[in-house]
Amino acid sequence: MDETKNVNQVSANTPPQKIEVEPVQTEGSIPISEVQAIPVQPVTQVEPKTPTSAQTATSVDIPVPETPKEVVETNIKEGEIVPETDVEVLVENKELKTIETTNTKKKLKINLSFLNKKIPFLFVVVIAVLTLLIGVTLGSTLFPKTVYSNATSSTANKNTSARVSDGKNNKTIAGDYTFSIPDKYYYDKTNNGVLVYDTNDTFRIFIKPIEVNYDDIANAKTSIKATLNNADIRVSSIKEITVNDHSYLVAETIDNLQNRLLAFTKGGDNSFYFEIVTEANKYDYDCLDLADDIASNAEAIGQKSTMESITVNDISKLIISTANAYKSLES
Repeated sequence: MDETKNVNQVSANTPPQKIEVEPVQTEGSIPISEVQAIPVQPVTQVEPKTPTSAQTATSVDIPVPETPKEVVETNIKEGEIVPETDVEVLVENKELKTIETTNTKKKLKINLSFLNKKIPFLFVVVIAVLTLLIGVTLGSTLFPKTVYSNATSSTANKNTSARVSDGKNNKTIAGDYTFSIPDKYYYDKTNNGVLVYDTNDTFRIFIKPIEVNYDDIANAKTSIKATLNNADIRVSSIKEITVNDHSYLVAETIDNLQNRLLAFTKGGDNSFYFEIVTEANKYDYDCLDLADDIASNAEAIGQKSTMESITVNDISKLIISTANAYKSLES
């Protein structure tokens, strides 16, 4: 046994040596008691899929496009205002083009489906008015219609407003009657009747007393129509009307392209015959109203004028023919 003492050995009675330790820096630290437990996400183990034969062993990175903004469908009923937006909107499941906002004035346009284009509203109005005017013109030309008016004035002839009782009258004898003609009109006589013209020369009225009962004429209107047709005078209509409370048998006739309004009415024990022609070649019932005023104011005379009873022997045509024949012989 080695009795030599090992200097490195410590006896059991030797007190422990004091060890100095540097203090721990606790500034900015959080006590352990105040630390909350950190939640741990459970780890789900995903088993890799076995690649198919169509897939390759080499991995390929495919870029994923960004998801566009969500398309918002706005259902707008017909008649509602479409909001100003740059997205597409749906109106009753029909796609409209993107609405472009502008500060210019909006023009009213009508969408005509048969033309598939927008036409200005003013243009449509002009076309409609022109179509209406053309239709009215064609209608009045193709379907002429005579309408009787018992007015005291005529829109076609402004001069027919004058009456025998209005003022100064000219008197003339024709047949067995003395006629009073308002001085507003011109007059003449022929074939035992009187002719009346207006100052504008737009109409002529012939009035003649005839020795026949009016009722006999009215009852024979069908025979009168047939007689006129046989004489190449076409009768478009024949009817009985009332003018100023006087009964008239009126026939609308055409003779050599001239429209003539023929009429008959009662005159004492006899009748009056009328023929009316106009420059416009129409049946003017306003002129018949004037003729009725003149005939109803005519006065029957007891005895004819001696001069009125002497007929005129017109040989002027014979003289003209003789003069022309003599001239041709000399030349």
